[in-house]
Amino acid sequence: MGHLKERYDNSGNKINQYVDRYDRIVFIEFLKQVYNKDFIMNGQKASADLVCKSNPNFLFEHENGRWHSDHKNSNKSDTFGLGYQSINMSERKFYLVGLLARHDKWLDRNKDIEGFRQYTIDFGRMSKRRNQIFIIRNKILKDPKKYRRLNDEKVRNSTEPEDFITFHIDHCEEYNLQPNGLWLPVTNPNGKYSPETEEIQTRRIIEMKCKHAQEVLRKYKEKQKKLI
Repeated sequence: MGHLKERYDNSGNKINQYVDRYDRIVFIEFLKQVYNKDFIMNGQKASADLVCKSNPNFLFEHENGRWHSDHKNSNKSDTFGLGYQSINMSERKFYLVGLLARHDKWLDRNKDIEGFRQYTIDFGRMSKRRNQIFIIRNKILKDPKKYRRLNDEKVRNSTEPEDFITFHIDHCEEYNLQPNGLWLPVTNPNGKYSPETEEIQTRRIIEMKCKHAQEVLRKYKEKQKKLI
């Protein structure tokens, strides 16, 4: 599973940073099912998390959304008290969709905006239990009429206020993981949120760890071949 590691901001304040390798594995499997495309982890720094193998200009950025299970019934459904269910993107990711950051700690990312205009980028947020995903498509991300910008908001996992853009749930696609392993849109008759038993949840976590171990071994073998 993902875990928190310590890092420090420019002022020496400790920040807990989420390590999302297992989240990426889940999203890779999700995108294979839903998009019918193969994505791989992006090796470039200051870029989106995943890149499409068949189309390097198609990127996917994801984030763990911090709600435990069903977003609609969680305390994260309306984080900023706007009166409606929403999915949010923080200022540190603005450069991916062509928006300028205002706060000092993210200003260096503004220089990357122009380079990302050529890419198609979709954004996904996932529950802590990794059984619910919301997708915001590229055309929604880059349409100012589809989101609301909020300035100087303070959230629990940040030491300082920052800006956010927030999307009404009507502009997001909801997918729920079913006990049979299929990701179904909420619009599907069988696609409603389905709470997993502890047994199913544990099995999925073990499978993810096994796949990660296999990937590490594969990369190690490839590296050894190059040395021969």
